[in-house]
Amino acid sequence: MNKEFNLEILTPQVSFYIGKITLLNLEISEGRIGIMADHIPLVSVIKTSTFSIVEKATIKRGVIIGGILYMSGKEATVVAPRVKWIGDIDTVFIKKRLEQHQKSLENEDLKPLQKEALIKKITYYQVQIAAKETIDNV
Repeated sequence: MNKEFNLEILTPQVSFYIGKITLLNLEISEGRIGIMADHIPLVSVIKTSTFSIVEKATIKRGVIIGGILYMSGKEATVVAPRVKWIGDIDTVFIKKRLEQHQKSLENEDLKPLQKEALIKKITYYQVQIAAKETIDNV
């Protein structure tokens, strides 16, 4: 039997997930990583990407917009600005928002920080759409 460890996924708005899992898979700055109980201590930047957890032999998949991962023995903490389960993604709404943000990006009066924020949102929307379409086609 696989050992469990505690996982907390936190956003500024909510504690997105708190529970015991056997595997966390996500993309950090060094590449995609799978984390199990007793993993070496680790602090890393999370890339905007999909992630999955295995909880009681059930796989749950989501999308995360960057963040920080902290792993220590039997506990992992993820702090991210936004996280969403793939099943909760409304592709019609996301595609509309993506189109709006892409049009806004064409505005030449944007300041660098505004442009950077838009690019992050666009990337997040693109990852959500790709993840949802992949799951729907399986």
